[in-house]
Amino acid sequence: MRRILSLFLALHWMIVFAALAMLCGVDGQGGFTAVLHAVGLAVPSNLPYFAAGSAVSTGFASGFGLVAVLFLWTLLTALFDQEESGGTDDVARIAFGSAIGMITILFLVCAFASVQGFYGITALELAALAGSWLAISGEKRLLEQPALPHGEPVQSAARLMALGAAHNSLLRRLQSQILHERRQN
Repeated sequence: MRRILSLFLALHWMIVFAALAMLCGVDGQGGFTAVLHAVGLAVPSNLPYFAAGSAVSTGFASGFGLVAVLFLWTLLTALFDQEESGGTDDVARIAFGSAIGMITILFLVCAFASVQGFYGITALELAALAGSWLAISGEKRLLEQPALPHGEPVQSAARLMALGAAHNSLLRRLQSQILHERRQN
């Protein structure tokens, strides 16, 4: 079964970071300010030279472009992964990690450039990335639940429920033993 949510989230973040890369790349001198406007920040008129230069715009264009390619890779891996081998999750982990890294670099440049109001915007972007990662991970776990074996459905369902209860009971026993041993030491 295809992971539809994973596909659409990878597509969404690929488009977002590709658009940010294009904004930085269109105008070498003002690309960084275009990104700040795009994410909803007011750009100060006295932006320091290091933040208004073409090197910063080129760096952000390259970084955002790389993140967009990683999300494209995630999309293609999720689309063509037939065995559900976990390769999609590894690629998605790299893509989300890189995206969080780029947002952190944007945060640092905004802090050094004295841009006002960037705390809330970057926190919102990081929360959206984290929520997307949790949704993709949750979808994977949802699809990994064991299917009912063929046969009588009531007996099969009861067996699966009993196995789950036994597993949870074992985990609780182990946890209580560990806590008991820690208290004694």
